[in-house]
Amino acid sequence: MDSLLKYLPLRLSRALAHQSDSFLSRITEIRLRDSLPFSVCIGSESFTLDENNELSSLSDGIITTSEDVAECLERLCSSSLYSFEETIKNGFIPLERGCRAGVCGEFTLSESGVLTPSRITAINIRVMHLKREFGKKLCLHYRKNGLSDTLVISPPSFGKTTLLRSVATLLCEGELGAPLKTAIVDERRELYVKGMTRGLIDVISGCPKGYAIELMTRTMSPDAIICDEISANECEAIKNSRGSGIVFIASIHSSSLKQALSRPFVRSLILEGVFETFVVIKKDYSYDVFSADELKKI
Repeated sequence: MDSLLKYLPLRLSRALAHQSDSFLSRITEIRLRDSLPFSVCIGSESFTLDENNELSSLSDGIITTSEDVAECLERLCSSSLYSFEETIKNGFIPLERGCRAGVCGEFTLSESGVLTPSRITAINIRVMHLKREFGKKLCLHYRKNGLSDTLVISPPSFGKTTLLRSVATLLCEGELGAPLKTAIVDERRELYVKGMTRGLIDVISGCPKGYAIELMTRTMSPDAIICDEISANECEAIKNSRGSGIVFIASIHSSSLKQALSRPFVRSLILEGVFETFVVIKKDYSYDVFSADELKKI
């Protein structure tokens, strides 16, 4: 957390610095919104702080100014907004150690049809958590049933990226016996954290997931590919990867397996037998593991 406070204006970083270590260690997001209360999230819960640096009601919370947002943005970009123009167009700024800042605001459409950000009004600094043992339960399922293509289903901020990071670490270090050649596809530079493992891991970051999956399949001969937040754009690459005998472990945002099945591309992948194991993450870093045969019981 200390490494992220440097991105905040002083009055906001002071408000956080006054909180207990226990509270700070559980923060998953730090939110700045122009002319609205400064807040932090722990999982799905939001908290505001008052001018006395105490947890407060929404009405008494510190109001973030446009100057606060501008100062935070400048710090996130190391005073070089131009250097991050391309990622900002896609709504984020990559930070060190797997953290990321999401941004939104006003965009302008140029005569050539290119959208460019003209004013950022909100920033969401997402806090990375390393929980090495988080994936143990899923690995136990693999031990009993064999390593299988897996879809992780989770609402935002419930720990899906933390789970994928843990599973990647455990697999590449030999949790299932021999260490597996594990590939991480990290388009937004938030899944892999340098130094998180000394196992057999390869990482490709900063490029579209579909292309990265195909590249890893052709060049790195992985046993497993791990990827966060897939969409319909990656379906063909995922199918081709599986055809090469590679196990695929991926995630999507959804509040339940039932809701996930309502999305056409997810339903298509499941009906075609692409995924055999399903993980549904719940609050407080817990999750359930299901096999494809158990889908009808849910």
